[in-house]
Amino acid sequence: MQDYENVRADKISSPSILKTMRDFADLASPRYWFSPMPDPGLPTGDGHSVLIAPGMFCNDLFMRPVCNFLQALNYDAQGWQVGLNFGPTKHIMGKLESRLFRLNDRTGRRISLIGKSLGGMVMRELAKKYPDRVRRLILLCAPVQHPVANRAAPFLYLLKPLFDQSSRVGSFLIFFG
Repeated sequence: MQDYENVRADKISSPSILKTMRDFADLASPRYWFSPMPDPGLPTGDGHSVLIAPGMFCNDLFMRPVCNFLQALNYDAQGWQVGLNFGPTKHIMGKLESRLFRLNDRTGRRISLIGKSLGGMVMRELAKKYPDRVRRLILLCAPVQHPVANRAAPFLYLLKPLFDQSSRVGSFLIFFG
């Protein structure tokens, strides 16, 4: 197992420009926007609510295929309804806290949280702050351990002044310094 404590960001390479461009081009593909029907052999959910957060600079539209897939499996999948994801700003964290509380109060049950990339980091902060309200945290392409080299790091530096100071998401940026 690699010792991540001693890894420096300048020793980790970012994805190539070609790979990054190909990933963005995939967004124009119809296969990205249409959810496959779940395999009939998959277990169905128990109807509990799932709150889903998109990646950086994305909104609920980008996670619609995930919502549709989960709804087909009998989950009450919900978009975060906050707009574009700029990270754990006071505005976003406040709206997500309200959304989590409303879902808890409406259903009387704990809520599962799913977050993609920066959305995963935001959801992790929410789960840490309100563990009694969260059933499960699922991270999609979200870093768990840092440093993580990627092309989004410069944007995170620009957004860091907006982050809620009670959030620890911005603390990983020191590894890129």
